[in-house]
Amino acid sequence: MMFAPDPTHHINTFVYQVEQDGEWSSWRNPVFRFQQDHWSNRFGSGSDMYDMLNGVADALYNAAQYRTFAENPEDVDLTSLPGLMMAKKYVLKFTPVLDEGATHVRIGVLTEQHRIDSGAVRVMYVFQEFPVLELTHAE
Repeated sequence: MMFAPDPTHHINTFVYQVEQDGEWSSWRNPVFRFQQDHWSNRFGSGSDMYDMLNGVADALYNAAQYRTFAENPEDVDLTSLPGLMMAKKYVLKFTPVLDEGATHVRIGVLTEQHRIDSGAVRVMYVFQEFPVLELTHAE
């Protein structure tokens, strides 16, 4: 705690998978390659993308909290939230494997929660999945 008096309580990561030809891909973490660049060169362009994608992940986390605390949330309410729209735009613009055969995207946020318990750091993972979104390549 001496070097981080207010340590991070949770770290959010934006993940997604696409449906192509009726089959879902494995979950993809778009942050990882930018995170590696960020760690090796803090002044490179990877740091900017790392920060932006972490912002998307935080917006998705907030949307997941909205879903948890909203009274009778509908899928349509979630699909209009900014975090989900930003994640979908990322998938459409920056996913190199995406081609015309991709029809849907499934977006999620993986949260690593930290807490200090009796002097030890305890870690718990929570995964929030959002409704499947249709991909329109004209977007």
